[in-house]
Amino acid sequence: MRPPGPSEWGAAAAEAGQFVKSLTTGKFLQQTTTEAMTNAVVIADVAFCFFIGEVIGRKSLIGYNIKGAHM
Repeated sequence: MRPPGPSEWGAAAAEAGQFVKSLTTGKFLQQTTTEAMTNAVVIADVAFCFFIGEVIGRKSLIGYNIKGAHM
């Protein structure tokens, strides 16, 4: 799993468009187990990178320190 190179952007955009179309038409329910697991791993990888980036950006595992917030 790696990001697309400059020569692969067109194919990546077309594939993303097909994915969105499959979500709106319900065709994603017809996927094979291998395709579904590949999509699940990609989604987990993106989520993992996002959350790790948030922790790195905050420089802490604990949430943002908001002073003076009333709850």
